[in-house]
Amino acid sequence: MPKSFFLFICCVFTLIKPSIGFAWAFTEDFKQGYYWGSLPIDLSVYASSASEGDQLSQLTQQAQQEWENTVGREIWSLRPGYVLGGGSGNHIRWSDNFAAETGYDPSTTLAVTVRYSSGTYFSKVVIILNGGNNALRTNSQNMLKKTILHELGHTFGLDHSQQYSIMGANLSGVSALTYDDAQGSNAAVDENLYRQQIGYVSPLAKDSGNKTFAACGSVALLSSDDSDGPGPGSSFVLSLLIGLSLAMVSAVRSAKFT
Repeated sequence: MPKSFFLFICCVFTLIKPSIGFAWAFTEDFKQGYYWGSLPIDLSVYASSASEGDQLSQLTQQAQQEWENTVGREIWSLRPGYVLGGGSGNHIRWSDNFAAETGYDPSTTLAVTVRYSSGTYFSKVVIILNGGNNALRTNSQNMLKKTILHELGHTFGLDHSQQYSIMGANLSGVSALTYDDAQGSNAAVDENLYRQQIGYVSPLAKDSGNKTFAACGSVALLSSDDSDGPGPGSSFVLSLLIGLSLAMVSAVRSAKFT
């Protein structure tokens, strides 16, 4: 079977509170039939220093446990501790050259989750954190922990939710997984396991050549202590307009995730 290599870029948060609307959602690539061939997903933490690695490893483990306690099964196989280096395989790491590496504005983006696909399966996932955001680096107001929670949701197929939740398109006061997050994560994991069981093959898996898809994103205004937001596309434009309107009304300034 011909294999296709897909790069899916997802996602961004904003600091502005989202309007109540639709609940959880799957990412476009997951809806198109791509999925993990096996669970748990191997995941490593890469860092450039011991202090950086200790913090990132600890918060990633906490976020992992929160999702897995909610779902009731292992989703990731997290490598103990951290590895000093640039990163390979499925991993989470900081980037000190965020704009050049991701194409997103570092003044408004907190992190980017990138999924790769070969055939019908996800073959790799990378979470890239904006190393130029000091509030994120220092976990100010628990920002880094919430960012990691959000980005881990993208690794197994959860898109932005329009509910007030960790997976909401806006970084907010929510600091723990909500009912909406729980419902979405259970649905995504159950669907992934079902596809594994029946040997499902995405109709797009036969496409040949390299393709890049901007799966989702959100943008917010620059904030001194918080940030996140959406990427290119109609959802990005809508989120940006809403964000700008709310920002002018409430004088809230924010930054973003990817």
